[in-house]
Amino acid sequence: MLSTELYRAPEIRGLFTPGVMGVPNILSAGAMSDRESDPEEEAVLDEPLVYHDVHHKGATMQRLNTLRKGGHFCDVKIKVESKNVDAHKAVLGCSSTFLFELFSTCSEEGSGQQQQHFTLDNIEYDSFNCLVEYAYTSRLEVPAHMVREVYKTAVMLKMHAAAQACSRHLAEHLTLDNCLGIRAFANSNSDQDLALETDAFIQENMDNVVLSAHSKTLATIQVDIMGVEEDELTRESVDQLCNLAVDWAQHSLHEQGNMDELTANLHKLFLAGDNTLHDCHEAVDSVSSSDEINDYKRIAKKRQRIKKRHKQPPVCPPSPEPRSMNTHSGTHSGQIEHQYKQPEFHHEFKVIATQLVEKRFCLVMAMLENTMVKLSLHFISGLSNGHDAEPTEHNALTNGTDVSPTNGVFRSPEDSPDDSPRTSICGDKACSLTPLARMSVARCAVGAAVLDNKLLALGGYDRGECLSTVEQYDLISNTWKPLQNMRSPRGRFDVSQLDGRIYTCGGSNGSHELRSAEYYDSKDQSWGSLPDMQHWRSSSGVTLMDGCIYVLGGWSGQSGLANCEVFNIAENTWKPIKHMNTGRSQAGVCHLKDRVIAVGGCNSWTSINTVETYDPQTNSWTYLPPMSSARRGAGVAIFQDKLYVVGGSDGTQSLATIEIYDPKTNTWTSGPSMSVPRANVGVAVVHGRLFAAGGFSGKAFLDTIEYLPTGFDSEWCSYLPLDI
Repeated sequence: MLSTELYRAPEIRGLFTPGVMGVPNILSAGAMSDRESDPEEEAVLDEPLVYHDVHHKGATMQRLNTLRKGGHFCDVKIKVESKNVDAHKAVLGCSSTFLFELFSTCSEEGSGQQQQHFTLDNIEYDSFNCLVEYAYTSRLEVPAHMVREVYKTAVMLKMHAAAQACSRHLAEHLTLDNCLGIRAFANSNSDQDLALETDAFIQENMDNVVLSAHSKTLATIQVDIMGVEEDELTRESVDQLCNLAVDWAQHSLHEQGNMDELTANLHKLFLAGDNTLHDCHEAVDSVSSSDEINDYKRIAKKRQRIKKRHKQPPVCPPSPEPRSMNTHSGTHSGQIEHQYKQPEFHHEFKVIATQLVEKRFCLVMAMLENTMVKLSLHFISGLSNGHDAEPTEHNALTNGTDVSPTNGVFRSPEDSPDDSPRTSICGDKACSLTPLARMSVARCAVGAAVLDNKLLALGGYDRGECLSTVEQYDLISNTWKPLQNMRSPRGRFDVSQLDGRIYTCGGSNGSHELRSAEYYDSKDQSWGSLPDMQHWRSSSGVTLMDGCIYVLGGWSGQSGLANCEVFNIAENTWKPIKHMNTGRSQAGVCHLKDRVIAVGGCNSWTSINTVETYDPQTNSWTYLPPMSSARRGAGVAIFQDKLYVVGGSDGTQSLATIEIYDPKTNTWTSGPSMSVPRANVGVAVVHGRLFAAGGFSGKAFLDTIEYLPTGFDSEWCSYLPLDI
């Protein structure tokens, strides 16, 4: 009989414990079979044997790695940068999704070779070898200078755990010298987690980051922003101006298609009354009295003429060349080619960090498309007649020098005339630069009410979750604070208020319609229960008039309801009233003088534009003139003695438009549109302003609010009013 040593290569003799893989002693085994059986050996055991060898997995992988390095039992040879890597397909396929797919495809295409050969193009050998070693040992050991390259290789090979380890390492070793490069690296690899970590580091260390060598090499966009008053330059308003500047730069980049156009010239912008930035070459004649603006306009027109003569259409800046990886597998029939496809490049337009050098000068680090840039912003209250100061100021900012109010560089605010472009171009300014605070969560089909002159947002849906939370908005402090939760989650419901109490009726808890009703008492700051309604209903309209809560229509699970009921608060009882002429779900309901009005809605899934009114004295419904648009899920409120119908859905899209009913003329007119479409929106009047809260834009659930001030030709605004 041959010795088992003849079957072992000399290099791997030490891998196995002697005797473990030896040939069994057949003669001894045969001899045992001739002996009498031991009764104890024939006994049946009650419990199975369970043995866990904690060292087996690690030892096995160590032996496989030794086999790989010795070239034993390898069934794949991968060529990277003219160097060959022998390995086992099973091991690499279990570690890399990309290689698993590659090996599987080639196996299906019928390679008959015992060892397959592959070539990986556009990939570094050292990085690949690090990841192969990791696949066999579970240990990723990468020199500092190779971490980024190993990260990219791991992403291409779809070795996600290794890529995440590299990403975490980069985030944990951010410095003033490398943070800008790593931020650009995160963008080019669409790594949102690494980008957020780097953004936080840059924000925290902005004062020192702007002095780094890398910062001084960034492209710089120089901008004067006119129409910014001294008392508006709070920390919040400066942040908002920086965001507006990035929005303007994004628009300009798409229009001009060339980053050089933005960085080569000084840009003069004016802040319009609606808090949008416009180039001063668009300014109307009322601003043209300034010599500086006239010169700026002439230069801008000259640049436009030169650009037209060249007739070069705008082209968006090209993305960096994507990192690709071609693979070639050798077979008997020839070459089979495979190509790695990089994920879509992430385009960013975002403020990363800001540095307020002086009250009227700000430096901004931002991502524009695929490029990190600096924006040097100068805030001007009026129109300056000077010509020579701006380049000096901007150069001082962008070169990272020590700029301070005492070095004679800054222009005094008194040097500017009083006429601000914001008032001379766009009329009286009605709002500040501070955005209205957002709700803590997005809320669609939300209940809105007013308590103690504060806006309440109750329940609603945040994507698929039905909410029981309640929060209160204080316009004076521009803050939201939580109130006690409702007893039941509620969406698609309506609310009303009387004498410091908020009443909620019906709705849906996310799985079925409700007939319960409850109230919030502002004195006790707690919720109490009302008797159940007579019908289960969601998407009903609710209003309170003459001490009675009217609940109209709604949805029972099959169609829009026409039945209605009323709760007498003093008697603590529900009773039915006359049915509406039309079944309505998601109708807007309110009371106007001594009438209850139901507006729009849908009878099944079809939005309707009809309107009807209920007279409690005669217990009857009559139609009013219809709206011009069919709407369901609109918000309604009495504002400036008229009925305002806000947003909603026409059945195909969310609406930003509003319609206004004048009871004196019995007619409908159009009102100013909101800044964003809102269906299933909550509305209420607070501090003499009509607020719209939450809703669904057609693409997303909203956590924002906006308001319509009083006055003729007023517009919706999402910034704090100046009088507040």
